[in-house]
Amino acid sequence: MNASGMTFVLSGVSAVLGMPFFQSIVADGSVRQDELDGTRENLSAIVTTLRSTPPDKIEAMVAQYNEQLTAYLDKFNSEWGRINSTPSGTHN
Repeated sequence: MNASGMTFVLSGVSAVLGMPFFQSIVADGSVRQDELDGTRENLSAIVTTLRSTPPDKIEAMVAQYNEQLTAYLDKFNSEWGRINSTPSGTHN
């Protein structure tokens, strides 16, 4: 992953967090509304910062944490895929 890739991926995750499913986990008590809102706001701020930062300024950070970033993304994608593969799109 590089700086542009990280910005792209986090923009996608940010968009996914706006889907109705995530509001449903607030409704069922799995997370609090303020937790979801805070995550959405923080991620949006991160994406805004990344978009306004020259890529060469963040490449070293991305390179240093690439393995961890990729692992977290893989875990998110795996869970999101599992949730979306259930008949009703519910979680456990």
